Amino acid sequence: MRLIFWVIALSIPTAFFGQDVPVYLPSSYDDSKEKEQVIQSIASQYVTDIQQFVKRKDRDIQEAYEKRKDDMVKRINNNAFIFDPVVTDYFQAIFDEIINANSELAALNPRLLIGRSPYPNAYCVGEGTLVFNLELLSRLDNEGQVAFVLAHELAHLKLDHANHSIRKNIELLNSKSVKKEIRQIAQQEYNQFQALSEFIRKKLFADRYHKREHESEADALGVKYLKNTKYHTDGALQCLLNLDKINEKDSITSIDLKQHFDLVAYPFKDKWLGKEDVFKFSDSDELIDWEKDSLKTHPDCILRKEKLEVMLADYPNTGKQLQFRDINQFELLQKRSEFEKVEAYFHFGSLGTALYYTLKMIEKYPDESYLHGMVGRIFYEVYLAQEIHQLSKTVPHASPDYEDAYNEILDFVHNLRLSEVGKMSFYYIQNAKEKYGNQEDIVWAEYLTASVKEDMDVVNSAKKNYKNLFPEGKYIKLLEELENSEE
Repeated sequence: MRLIFWVIALSIPTAFFGQDVPVYLPSSYDDSKEKEQVIQSIASQYVTDIQQFVKRKDRDIQEAYEKRKDDMVKRINNNAFIFDPVVTDYFQAIFDEIINANSELAALNPRLLIGRSPYPNAYCVGEGTLVFNLELLSRLDNEGQVAFVLAHELAHLKLDHANHSIRKNIELLNSKSVKKEIRQIAQQEYNQFQALSEFIRKKLFADRYHKREHESEADALGVKYLKNTKYHTDGALQCLLNLDKINEKDSITSIDLKQHFDLVAYPFKDKWLGKEDVFKFSDSDELIDWEKDSLKTHPDCILRKEKLEVMLADYPNTGKQLQFRDINQFELLQKRSEFEKVEAYFHFGSLGTALYYTLKMIEKYPDESYLHGMVGRIFYEVYLAQEIHQLSKTVPHASPDYEDAYNEILDFVHNLRLSEVGKMSFYYIQNAKEKYGNQEDIVWAEYLTASVKEDMDVVNSAKKNYKNLFPEGKYIKLLEELENSEE
């Protein structure tokens, strides 16, 4: 039974004085009203969607739809989406333009959510929800490309692709041949996981043609929707070129850790740069080659572009544009996506990756106090994880599959002793405070890092300082929770 569960689970689809220092504020997590409205909408749609399957007594599909609904509710409550109108209003205006220009879409009752996920992706959940991860904006060039992505996902919704995939997967899993193969795997004395991985791998390859077919269908219908709007269809072609490069490796080869952490009060130790003797990684590397090819988020982008070029060859685009709003607004949201990516990795517990991108961004935005505060927040969590011997769950060990610069970060964190984490993070934030003063992220990080260094004078001072300066600050609820846990 447990083996079958995993098969099904794997097959269903965030006031300084004297200087003008830019201050980034991640999107608020205190958006309970907006969350509740979306949850109610999803729950209501679920009740409507399952009626046909209740009548047919199709329990498997009912359970799949219920699992999808529960997963969406869980993700909403876990702050997986951004509800800040500064962000959402921009995308909603483009979304509304497409819907208003295509009367058949309104009947689908589509809703748009902006994801915090650090992965550059957009997708259709299948029950009316479309998700555009803010990080995807960093890979696009203009408003017209955003419009094509949204039109493409609306096409997936109209064509019912997500629900079709659920039904197809359930039919497959209930087939005699698949049940027989699963029983054979369950009866194996050894290598059950490897056999299950190979089974899923074959299934994914078999699905590959249908995924391509769905993408081409959504492209064709999405472009039809786009033609009815004010947007130039070149946005579709440019977008596919950009998506084809989405998995290209980072150009940064190294981060100068000594430059970041060589502090007057706590000098850098060269031993922190030493590599582990043996790479520690799971056997997931066996899947790297085929994942690279068959699981790419937007497969065959060049072929898809060529098909669209034929479709659009004679389309005049008279009076159409790629950009209607101020380009500065687009660029500001692109910059925000960089910071939200760091906040997302931290929020979801990927501390090694959060540190990697934070240090990269400090080299790009050296006077952004939020980033320096984030370094303190990361090392506070690293300290807590190392203290209970759980560090590898949030900071993986280096692996041949990772970029060299990322491996250097991972080795660095794992080479630090517990006391060194406490001291280094504390003095890093003290150094940042000398430069940025009482910026909120710095004062908060000072409180955290002083607590792991166990400097109670600084802890009490920073706590009092934060409460006085930011009585309604973004960390005030967390501070109250920490205070309560200490009692």
